[in-house]
Amino acid sequence: MGRITREQRFILYALGTTHKQLNAFFAGKPLAVHISKAAFIDLARGARLVKKKERALYKNMEELEKRKLISYTKKSLVLTPRGQRLY
Repeated sequence: MGRITREQRFILYALGTTHKQLNAFFAGKPLAVHISKAAFIDLARGARLVKKKERALYKNMEELEKRKLISYTKKSLVLTPRGQRLY
């Protein structure tokens, strides 16, 4: 399957860090953070973490899904165990 690109590595890092920070905010509470693709892209672009267009980010995320590094089920975007290891 080949290596993942620098942009895809950054997306894994940003997604992992986002989940970690948001879940830390709710530590000790019976809540867990779920984020959709659109919300994550809005967050990344709004924070000026990425300069790519929205469609390019979607394409990179689709490739990460094909490689089974991220999962998008029930409108929730998460790192898979394999994605966690790379994070």
